[in-house]
Amino acid sequence: MSAGPVSPGLFHCLKVSLEKGGPFSLFRRLGPNLIGVASSRAIFFAGYSNCEERLNGVFDLDSTWYMISVQDHYCFFCEIIKQKLLE
Repeated sequence: MSAGPVSPGLFHCLKVSLEKGGPFSLFRRLGPNLIGVASSRAIFFAGYSNCEERLNGVFDLDSTWYMISVQDHYCFFCEIIKQKLLE
């Protein structure tokens, strides 16, 4: 029984990346990824906060139904935003 080719490990990949591109090769394309994450988190926070404010007077703040309703309304809000952005 012969073993197949062995794939390089994590440390080998890091070593090759550092040798070929230097330390900055590890951070290539980090800026656009951070911008994407920051914008999606901002939309998340705005949507969740908006839903929370709207349902604040309807339910008791410590109730399970309050949390479920906020999350449901937020998911609906996100779907509307995604549909508008993809049009």
